[in-house]
Amino acid sequence: MIDTNTDVKNETPLPSRPNRHDLVVRQAAAEKAWPAFRAWLLSNDATETEADADREDVLPELADALEWSYDGYEVAQHLERQGWDADDGLVDAARRLVDALYVAHDEAVKAWAVATEQRPTFKLGDHVRFEHPGRQRPVNGEVTKIDAARAKYVVFCASLGHVRQGVGSHGIYINFEDARPAVASATASDS
Repeated sequence: MIDTNTDVKNETPLPSRPNRHDLVVRQAAAEKAWPAFRAWLLSNDATETEADADREDVLPELADALEWSYDGYEVAQHLERQGWDADDGLVDAARRLVDALYVAHDEAVKAWAVATEQRPTFKLGDHVRFEHPGRQRPVNGEVTKIDAARAKYVVFCASLGHVRQGVGSHGIYINFEDARPAVASATASDS
């Protein structure tokens, strides 16, 4: 007999927001930075044929190097420990790899936002609450901008030293999924 009181849900959970540690993001960065590393190989006496043949071996090494650091010099040091001959050119290529990581991550977030149909829950002027790494308690603030392409809010928080005009920080980026409705009694004092 079939139990009709049991709810069965066949919903597939949405994929989570990409981050820079994700292998697919690091691989995309390696692809983007390949021309800089190819140029470095050529400047170190590799022929074009040799450099192109090394591509499939080099790309996974570059993606792996990004797992250890987001600093070009440290990435070059990691590659040196893997047997690469480090020089100024390798450090420069490693810096380009780190730059490519930020571009690849931004592209992945934008694609994720479209694929998962991210929509803001809050509108401009709404008060929200979120966890801030430097605070023991959640922080309240006011939504001052919506970056729908990246599924983020810009949230103004006087308690974090934000200013409405002039020089200084005007807000903090908060992921859509990290914002909650603000607690009414704390909204006036925290924003």
